[in-house]
Amino acid sequence: MVGLGFILLLGVSALTTQESGSTWWTGPVAMGSAALGGVAVVRRATRRFGGITGDVLGAVIEVSLAVSLTASTLLLSVNR
Repeated sequence: MVGLGFILLLGVSALTTQESGSTWWTGPVAMGSAALGGVAVVRRATRRFGGITGDVLGAVIEVSLAVSLTASTLLLSVNR
């Protein structure tokens, strides 16, 4: 079910970036990089602490946002 939701998110991000005048693949790349950053934090916390807490989930949000913004900035600079 999570995989289906993620595929739907990638599709919606592809459509919205295409409608905004950018190339269609920049949205899914930014979302995919944000997901990978979040998964990396969860895996590290699970190995280090043996599980996740609310603080870890907050860190996942912050890291995912930072990675997504960085990827978006890099993609915009390449496309210009």
